[in-house]
Amino acid sequence: MFLAVAQSLNFAQAAVSLGLGQPTVSQHIRKFEQAVGRPLLVRDTRSVILTVDGEAMVVDAGAADPARFSASEPLCHFGSDGVPGGSVAAAY
Repeated sequence: MFLAVAQSLNFAQAAVSLGLGQPTVSQHIRKFEQAVGRPLLVRDTRSVILTVDGEAMVVDAGAADPARFSASEPLCHFGSDGVPGGSVAAAY
């Protein structure tokens, strides 16, 4: 999910590519940032940009196994309690 937003730099476009609603994507990204402990994206009313940490996360995700990640796959799966499944390191 994070990679979909990072690639499009647009929550609505990422949501469409994932087949989800934009509020769901926003909520998952917010919870993922909380789990990581730092902001990965800077949002305002007109744009989304990656932070330095967000850029590093994208690079790390691609370096881990590029074939494993695509914009249509969530970077991290969240349980019903909103906590990422597995460790954050395993998520990327």
